[in-house]
Amino acid sequence: AEAMLRHRSAMLGEDALDDRLTLIQATTTTAGATRSGGRGSVMPKPAAELISDDSWLPPDLLQETPPCLRRNERTRNLWFSRKKVADFIDGVLQTRSRQGASACSTPFAQHMLRGLKEEMGEGCTHEATEFGANVYAAVKRYSSEPDFLAYFLLLQGKLPDTAVRDSKAMCPELLRIFTSHFGSGDDGLNNITKQKFYHGLREFLQNKDEKMWKELVTYFPAGGPDVLVNFEWLLLDDLYVLSPVVFALRLQHLEEVLTLVERLEQVVHAAADARRKVKYEDIKAAFADDNELSFLHEEDYAKAFETSVAELTPGSEQDAGRFIDLVRAGDILRGLFFPILPSDD
Repeated sequence: AEAMLRHRSAMLGEDALDDRLTLIQATTTTAGATRSGGRGSVMPKPAAELISDDSWLPPDLLQETPPCLRRNERTRNLWFSRKKVADFIDGVLQTRSRQGASACSTPFAQHMLRGLKEEMGEGCTHEATEFGANVYAAVKRYSSEPDFLAYFLLLQGKLPDTAVRDSKAMCPELLRIFTSHFGSGDDGLNNITKQKFYHGLREFLQNKDEKMWKELVTYFPAGGPDVLVNFEWLLLDDLYVLSPVVFALRLQHLEEVLTLVERLEQVVHAAADARRKVKYEDIKAAFADDNELSFLHEEDYAKAFETSVAELTPGSEQDAGRFIDLVRAGDILRGLFFPILPSDD
């Protein structure tokens, strides 16, 4: 989790520098500029002055930027706050959720920009594009934080909507389960031993691998296994305040989902034919041979092939990209990585 964060922070730093150097280069080649700086000349601004000018967002043609949000001109910096961006993106997520899996299979950035243009009306394309650019810029600015790292990966098309919603909901759900399972104690406080807290997490997050468990314990409070800890404090998750344990859990969740999505794409593309189509019998066999993907049920396949279980046949075909989008948009990832309270059975 720490390595993932360091890599993301480093990447953002390099991108920001590249963006600003692009703006500096564009400005210093202004037509009519002279060396003398005499009367009537157009002298470029010093580099230091340009870098400190935060009233504009520089051009963004980076490959990692969603195609619909790339631009070759600067645009106004509206300085969106965390809350404004989070409320806006969460609203789009809720709208897409109500529209079903088919809507969620459309790239989020494309869906977001199209919705902005429809909401602002004809003649406001520039304003919609400017708003979208500022949403993306703010997400990048705050992407060292779990909420905004999830938004960033969502806008890049690397995460499905369900994973982002689960990332935000997993620690409140863990707190609910811990409260239900362990109660508040005789003193009215949510105190349990550190060992019990650890075993509780292992019971409720059963698909996390051993390497991640070893990383996670380094975020626990100091002391031995019998030290009392307040699980409510350790599972505190807020847009502005979150515990180290929550920070680690949420980064690990994003890493788990990303790894599985990448594996899904690899297996599906390998099973596709020259037309980039997949057959049910071929993809089912490929998934059965893969330990990470053998969890799909008939209902999951039927949704991905956009048919019913009764009508699903060995020869049923689906476009490979469409198949991936529909699997990602389903509830499969939630079943693997979202906390659950095991049944008594």
